[in-house]
Amino acid sequence: MKQLRNIVWQRFLIAFLVAVGLWIYVEITNNPSTKTTIKLQVQKVGLPEGYVLVDEFGQENTTLPMVEVVVYASQATINALRADENIKATIDVSKVGIGEQLVAINVAPDEGLGYIKAESKPAQIAVRVDTLKQEDIAVDRVLGNDSYDVALYKPTISISEPTNGKIRVTGPAGLLSSISAAQYSIDIMSRSADYTIDAEVVLKDKLGKIIKGLTLTPAQITARVVMNPSSVRKQVVIVPTLRGSVAPGYRISDIKVNPIFVTVSGEAGALDGISSIGTDAIDVMEATATLTQTVLLTNNLGAKVSLAEGTPRAVDVVITVVKSAEPLRVKLPYAITLLDVPDGMLMQAVPAVIMLDMSLGTNSQRNGLNGISPEVRVGTWDQANPMRQIQLNLPNDIRLLNDLPLIRILRLGEASTPVSGEATATATIDAPPAALTPTLTTSADATAPPSPTAIVVATPSASPTPTIVVTPTP
Repeated sequence: MKQLRNIVWQRFLIAFLVAVGLWIYVEITNNPSTKTTIKLQVQKVGLPEGYVLVDEFGQENTTLPMVEVVVYASQATINALRADENIKATIDVSKVGIGEQLVAINVAPDEGLGYIKAESKPAQIAVRVDTLKQEDIAVDRVLGNDSYDVALYKPTISISEPTNGKIRVTGPAGLLSSISAAQYSIDIMSRSADYTIDAEVVLKDKLGKIIKGLTLTPAQITARVVMNPSSVRKQVVIVPTLRGSVAPGYRISDIKVNPIFVTVSGEAGALDGISSIGTDAIDVMEATATLTQTVLLTNNLGAKVSLAEGTPRAVDVVITVVKSAEPLRVKLPYAITLLDVPDGMLMQAVPAVIMLDMSLGTNSQRNGLNGISPEVRVGTWDQANPMRQIQLNLPNDIRLLNDLPLIRILRLGEASTPVSGEATATATIDAPPAALTPTLTTSADATAPPSPTAIVVATPSASPTPTIVVTPTP
């Protein structure tokens, strides 16, 4: 009896331990201690060859969406979890058909991490499946500028590569079926000689919208454009030719030509380097008001190019002249005048001639540079103190732009060695030299009439005639 009781207790203890173990296992597997949410990239598996996933526009969909996955596991297992490495979200598309359908999302963790319970939210996603297709399509030409040049040149355009004139298009079948045209564009504006061009091919649907998401082989074509040499014409701009310069205190603010363009004709190669044609010269000398003239075109295009038949040879030119406060800058030589020389002495000034860099206002431009005379007063002579300052009086609208040098005074007859390179002149108490009276003449570049180059010819009495370049002050 006692032995039977012991056996019962032993079996009871074993059953209790087994029950506790089963209870712990169920608790752990059905109610893990920790829950977390991670995001996983959905991946496809089992897609048959020749099929492709597409988006709502029919283009190949290479990236599936992200989904949230709820994971139940111990904290240690969650800490060791690496998203998209040891836990993945996949869809099996091995048995799906063409079109849109719902596919279940499978979440599969690695078995080596221990027990993990995971579920995707949402549990399904919609996918679109299409077949891959390949088709050779003929390419059509579209001219970029056909309002003028095409009618005149009547170009012959042919595809040299690919040699069959077709491109191979690869992609989803639904997208290929929407192709209405494969086109390339060529701009022949301002062309007159034969040339070769590489042009990108564009696919369009029936509404003229560009189709993207397809692979083109080749992506561009090479076309040979042969121009018609029997009717080569071109439009060039008219640039008026100006002579002289407007009056001081005025400037040219605008030039308008009517018409702006003119048609010229000639040999194919000769037209490529021509972009403009000039006119007979228009005299703007001393102008103070707007000028309106009708002038003839000049055939300065060369022997192989001329005005097209029936083209008017006269054009109207309006030159707007306005007052301008911009000063004029000049550089002129002036001789030094010695004053207050002691009686019975003969003196030299070193240098004897200096350059004055001046900015001229309107009045000085109009009336000339009379009355400008650099002077040096000698006074009491001391050989140990030969340096003197220049005295210079300028009109109110003339501004000196350079510094005046110090003048060294030499008494003739004393032992002295002039400084190398300095000009010397004998000066006595004579009247100042006659002022320089500049005469302005200009020559204007026909291509840039508002910026003439002025030449000032300054003529002092009884002295050589210097020529000085004058440029407007910025």
